[in-house]
Amino acid sequence: MTVLLFGVFAYERRWISDDGMIVVRVAEQILAGAGPDYNPFERAEAATSPLWVWLLAAFGWLRPSDIAATSVGLGLALAMAGIAAGLAGCVTLYRQRGETGMILPMGALVPLAVGGFWDYATSGLETGLSLGWLGSVWWLLVSLTERSGRARMIVAAVVIGLGPLIRPDFLLASIVFGVAALMITRPGRGRALWYCGAGLVVPVGYEIFRAGYYGILVPLPALAKEAGRSQWAQGLSYLNDFVGAYLLWIPLLVIAVIGTRLLDRGGVDRRGAVLMAAPVLAAVALGVYLVRVGGDYMHARLWIPVLFALLLPMFAAPVARRLETIGAVLLAGWALIAGLWLGPSYHGTQFGPTGLTDERAYEAVVYSDPNPRAESRRRDITLLATLASLTDHRDRTLVLRSGITADGNIWMMPLSATAPDHSVYFYNNMGIAAAIMPLHGTVVDVNGLVSPLAGHLRLDQRGRPGHEKWLPTAWVLAQYADADLVATMDETRGATRAQVRAARHALSCEPLRDLVDSTSRPMSPSRFWRNLTGALRRTTLRIPQDPVIAEQRFCD
Repeated sequence: MTVLLFGVFAYERRWISDDGMIVVRVAEQILAGAGPDYNPFERAEAATSPLWVWLLAAFGWLRPSDIAATSVGLGLALAMAGIAAGLAGCVTLYRQRGETGMILPMGALVPLAVGGFWDYATSGLETGLSLGWLGSVWWLLVSLTERSGRARMIVAAVVIGLGPLIRPDFLLASIVFGVAALMITRPGRGRALWYCGAGLVVPVGYEIFRAGYYGILVPLPALAKEAGRSQWAQGLSYLNDFVGAYLLWIPLLVIAVIGTRLLDRGGVDRRGAVLMAAPVLAAVALGVYLVRVGGDYMHARLWIPVLFALLLPMFAAPVARRLETIGAVLLAGWALIAGLWLGPSYHGTQFGPTGLTDERAYEAVVYSDPNPRAESRRRDITLLATLASLTDHRDRTLVLRSGITADGNIWMMPLSATAPDHSVYFYNNMGIAAAIMPLHGTVVDVNGLVSPLAGHLRLDQRGRPGHEKWLPTAWVLAQYADADLVATMDETRGATRAQVRAARHALSCEPLRDLVDSTSRPMSPSRFWRNLTGALRRTTLRIPQDPVIAEQRFCD
């Protein structure tokens, strides 16, 4: 009943986010034969969850259909599976501990009450996969004992090792769960190394592919968001926004009290202690990292898997005494109030602290659709007509749109003879562009989520996560516009002739020439090797936004 209710609530809030459309376009490019990229002639890892991308591509290959709709349905199914696995793991654990009474959902009431869980069970993003993985790992850990066979251990190791392919930061959870599995089974040094190797095959293999194919060590959004830098104040604001919106301290306090009493009553052996501690420690590690990097701009999104992991040991619990009964009643009362009335204080197109948005509500207003879909984004008639004329145009064309150029109009010009594509579009919303731009057209991303040059810009001032970097027009003109344009260009378009000349010169000097070659030169064994061996250097490369300063730095 718990899983079914969650499915109903999440289905009512089904949607696909703008960022989800980015993932859909990458999966579509895979099926089109262009590779796991956003643009057909530029290698960039635009999605932070490679496993989610390839799952969508696999489903699209097995059953050709609308991948956007597939991402919504598959995300919901995986989220429901994660909740079911979490409940099954708890039931198994408490039966192993000798509990014979009624076991009721305790922590599972939180996903039933918190709107963020309903929103991001779909959304086209990897949250559903995250919940499915966390629940499955918990269930696998509970099933392990010192007598577990080799096959079960290998399955557990491989599943646990998938963490960083779901999200890079899930490497922390994989480490915690992997150590817990070894502490539970105690396989001996030789077998432990063998199981660790089995768990590392997939993530290490993918990391080698990432470095050789994309030329860097992390997904491009990690560079765009500078995920290696600290922003504690904004991260704490993101945490406070989530906890305060749903008064989460109430269920967490009740669950902690009940859990403590259950442990005191039944005692805790070594295996039980490891099982109860593993998801909690994983949640703490993920939460500390999330606060450190500043969180996200979407309300609740990145806290959903953290809270889910934290709740897993008490997702369901025995109700045999008065304290547990009172706790269950309190949790049910909070869940009813939270589900009906609690949520973020900002709504629709309003912004919360540090630029936060209730992203689903925001897009529902912007696209005039209570369940935003890919079709909702195609209602921008002006943009649709512009891209249709661009991609059907016989001439090679570069287009800069309103919001990018200084005069706020669409600006079209000849494309450089060295650009491999037929049409290039400079824009600042990759979700809308993913829904409208044909797969054979290139989109240059202002914020650097899908465009390497923008992603490698130096970030001088922090702001709204994911929207802090802004690629100056001069760099786009230097890389994509016809060279003859510079001598006659109108300097009111957001770039001067001197800036474009400086940017073009900087792009011809190392290491910028190497960066462009690593993402645009045809893939071959030698290119893969050069990308692989230079991946660390490129990952740390940062480019000054001012082309003149970049020219002085790289071409001195």
